[in-house]
Amino acid sequence: MFKPIKINEIIDKNNSNSSSFVFNNLSSNMGITLGNYLRRFSLDYIGSYSIIAVEITDKNGFIKSEFSTIKGVREVTPFLILNLKKIILLIEEEEKKKDFFSLELEINNESEEEIEIKAENFIKKEKIKILNSDIYLTTISPKSYLKIKLYFRWNFGYHFAENQQNEVCNEDYFSDKEFENIIFIDTNYCPVLNSNFEVNEIITGLNEKKEEMRFSISSNGSITPKNILFEILNKSKNYFEEIIEEIKKNSKNL
Repeated sequence: MFKPIKINEIIDKNNSNSSSFVFNNLSSNMGITLGNYLRRFSLDYIGSYSIIAVEITDKNGFIKSEFSTIKGVREVTPFLILNLKKIILLIEEEEKKKDFFSLELEINNESEEEIEIKAENFIKKEKIKILNSDIYLTTISPKSYLKIKLYFRWNFGYHFAENQQNEVCNEDYFSDKEFENIIFIDTNYCPVLNSNFEVNEIITGLNEKKEEMRFSISSNGSITPKNILFEILNKSKNYFEEIIEEIKKNSKNL
């Protein structure tokens, strides 16, 4: 018989977004099985809100592609987009019902000085917080204009720009005219920065051994390690309950 598994969380004192979870009372060979499952699930099926597309406008109008030049902007378009992709959002629960939204910034530099733009320059929205609002995005020169509109979506895994464009097109988020001005990008939705485990054997009595598995997770801050583990276990529970119900239903039909 399996004994009840006990789980203890150890929070990294130097990083609140990093924790280790110690699983005790594991039967022999269960540690590596459970550890592999938790690691793969955390990297492949935990999602977040990330940038899928960007709309950029300078004094000359819309930027048509990531290879276009932005007038008056220090960074070339690919580097600006790389900086924008670093933005991390914290979304309140009720706002998570929306799977698609946008954030905007607009800077009209009429001065004789350069202006440094950071993530904090995006217009604030209720229930949406930029966690790393102090990150540098770009610098615009005097007498320049820059407008950026970022489109965010919830998903998991890694998605290529072309696939995302097709998905969004099928869901009618944009009109045909709007599509002309939008640059879709590759997106990694996974908020997990690091996930690993180690297994230790524990002698509990004569010829009796148990295992202890330490599962460590680091996130980008948009979700806590504890909530990552809860989400893994909760989704797994629902998934296996559906399998059990399906087996029961099929058994009656045999």
